Amino acid sequence: MKTVQEEAEKGLREPQKTINEFEECCQQDSAPAYKAKETQDWLSENCPDFITREEWSPNLPHLNPLDYAVWSILGEKACAKPHKDVESLKLALIKGWDEITVEILKKIVDNFPKRLKAYVEAKGGHFE
Repeated sequence: MKTVQEEAEKGLREPQKTINEFEECCQQDSAPAYKAKETQDWLSENCPDFITREEWSPNLPHLNPLDYAVWSILGEKACAKPHKDVESLKLALIKGWDEITVEILKKIVDNFPKRLKAYVEAKGGHFE
């Protein structure tokens, strides 16, 4: 928990660069460290637009930009060739992450309203 809280506090202290016209908010996945009561309480108190774990289903990967876009981009960049060891994979992941530009992220974020519409039209079911 301390690490999560320290990183969140650091992020709140540093000026944030937005990649679109929307305000920022804090949304989490369902990793155990984020589910802790202490973490939930801290985020509720320090992040006014915090989306709680109850409000955001962990079963909605099609609505999580990391799940529907970023991880696949990173995988394509980092795993284009086989790795001889874990260290090689780690270096490729770091390099791949650094190659994901703000422009790429902006396209992902700008596509989000379309994904929400598709989700609603599918009545919460599967959509592409």
